Amino acid sequence: MEIRLLSDIQAFENLRDPWNKLLPQNPVQDVFYTWEWLFAWWKHYRKDRELWLVTAWISNELVGVAPLMLEERRKYGLRMRVLCSLGTPDIDVGGFIVRDGDSQIYTALLDYLIAQKSMWDILELNV
Repeated sequence: MEIRLLSDIQAFENLRDPWNKLLPQNPVQDVFYTWEWLFAWWKHYRKDRELWLVTAWISNELVGVAPLMLEERRKYGLRMRVLCSLGTPDIDVGGFIVRDGDSQIYTALLDYLIAQKSMWDILELNV
């Protein structure tokens, strides 16, 4: 399994077909998981946020996506880098999109995020 971080809007746009092929295999179905909703949200609300689409591939087939974004927040005068679900705070539910709920794919995505811990201070997921 190969994990790739995609962080530009063109890469996000190119994910449309693989994403839409993967989504019906995800255990949870909700509008907030759709490529169309998340892409539209990103185009209109990205501001100073950084796109973090952590993707899992097996034989060039998309099998998992952690749709995230990195944003800076301040609390009590402290600067925090928060890695959170794409669409926050406008989503009711969000999380990883994983083929058949495969735990190995979830683990690979989370292992990648942990390996990148120096890039963020808080991981905030809406699940």
